[in-house]
Amino acid sequence: LRYAQRVDPDLVLDGRAYAEIARICRLVNGMPLAIVLAASSADALSLQEIGDEIGSGPDVLETEMHDVPSRQRSMRTVLDSTWARLSPVEQRAFARMSLFRGGFSREAAVAVSGANVRTLVSLHGKSLVRNDSGRYSVHELLRQFGEAKLAASDDAQPAQAGFAAHYLSWLKAREPALQAKDMPVVGEVEADFENVRVAWGLA
Repeated sequence: LRYAQRVDPDLVLDGRAYAEIARICRLVNGMPLAIVLAASSADALSLQEIGDEIGSGPDVLETEMHDVPSRQRSMRTVLDSTWARLSPVEQRAFARMSLFRGGFSREAAVAVSGANVRTLVSLHGKSLVRNDSGRYSVHELLRQFGEAKLAASDDAQPAQAGFAAHYLSWLKAREPALQAKDMPVVGEVEADFENVRVAWGLA
């Protein structure tokens, strides 16, 4: 808020503005640098437009503010620097994890990304993957970055095929329990519904 007002002193702070600011903070997962970079566009874009742009990718998160170190003036630069420090195995695994939506199990992470548990733990330690009560996830901003890396690689088609095959096989194995309305299995499928939907689309 302070940075947004600094860029645009005429910014009107009402209920709608606070709601959009809260939305932006959620979109960037509360990352302090990303919040500063988002605020730097407040004089050129509305708060809603900034949020919409962040939802499409990290490119709007950039500034020319001189009190921000050059290496931190672009979120993409920061992410590229993080990417460069990953091993080839970690890069491949993280890029493949961009296919997931709405969280995923360790079993799915290993099957889809080809990563072993040690690689998964390493990515978690570097804050690229989160673990919430046994289910993993990749923050949307990071997922979009990984998705771009995957699309630019030779691994995109094999990764997509592997993702689709895993989830369709996973769903088929649960079909009898679903027909019997086994509630634990129903809940399991509901938790991965977005992943199943993506897999179906890819297939």
